[in-house]
Amino acid sequence: MDIDSLDCARYPKIGDHWTEMFNWDLIVIDVSDGKILSMEGIRSDKQKLCKRTLTDFQSFLSYKKIPGLWAVCVRRNVDVSSMIQTDTNIAS
Repeated sequence: MDIDSLDCARYPKIGDHWTEMFNWDLIVIDVSDGKILSMEGIRSDKQKLCKRTLTDFQSFLSYKKIPGLWAVCVRRNVDVSSMIQTDTNIAS
């Protein structure tokens, strides 16, 4: 089944796995109260928790001067239970 990245950006779900050239990853670990919480970073470096509004999430994934997304959603429903931690180091 093909994944529609634009649809995933419009309606993010827990377990969405985004990547850019399979080097940088973003995995959605919570969606609530209009906020998207994700674990993201370059695979070889430490990853961090980030919290964004839906609008900021969509803007973050979008090219700024041309239509489209610079990242693709490659999987949905990734098990995130081991990724959920306290939110002491959340970048927003």
